[in-house]
Amino acid sequence: MIAWQKDKLPSLVEESSPPIHMIDTQRQSNRKLTSFSVLGPTTGDAQRCFAVRLTLDNPPEEVRARFVVLGLDPLWVLRYEDYEMISHWDCPPDKKQ
Repeated sequence: MIAWQKDKLPSLVEESSPPIHMIDTQRQSNRKLTSFSVLGPTTGDAQRCFAVRLTLDNPPEEVRARFVVLGLDPLWVLRYEDYEMISHWDCPPDKKQ
């Protein structure tokens, strides 16, 4: 998430130990993440599911989202919607250019 705040698209965060792979297809590249807060564990179809408050810019908005954490080394952090698509073999809709 800190990489997102620095305007880097989520992917592999190598600076962390263990490395973290971040998947968030809901993220819009033109919206800066100004802050985030992990609110704690929440319900979901995954063992490690967390509620997160995201504060976005352009336009300003506060969003509550769920993220799933998988693995140990490396860690995979997926937006809950992405986790559901993967677990059901769905494909994301084409992004409009």
